[in-house]
Amino acid sequence: MASLIAESWLTVENAIGQRPQLTGDVFAMRYQYKALADRANATRTISQNIHVGKGDFRA
Repeated sequence: MASLIAESWLTVENAIGQRPQLTGDVFAMRYQYKALADRANATRTISQNIHVGKGDFRA
């Protein structure tokens, strides 16, 4: 049976040592989510070969 959770998310959970539990009101949860995203982004490698030019996006 296939896993219900993506392997990439399991890697995040293993890296932080637990499954995130957001608690409190909506503002507290937004703050907690931002902190989680900041922690996750701090550990990723950013490619130096990215270029976004005019016309690369479509509405």
